[in-house]
Amino acid sequence: MKITSRGPAVLRNPPAAAVTAEHPVAIAGRLWVRYGLVAVIAWIGALKYGSYEATAIQPLIAHSRC
Repeated sequence: MKITSRGPAVLRNPPAAAVTAEHPVAIAGRLWVRYGLVAVIAWIGALKYGSYEATAIQPLIAHSRC
């Protein structure tokens, strides 16, 4: 009789209770938040190159010691 070790037991087909689908509203909410944050960060980054940001920090730069 030959005994061989195959390593740890791995479930090939998990039980039906372990497989749960995510609610469509949760998926939509996650996408809304993700791309909303991307839009806000891109907007802030784009403002750094506009004249609005340059005129806003002009007094700070004009009165700096450097």
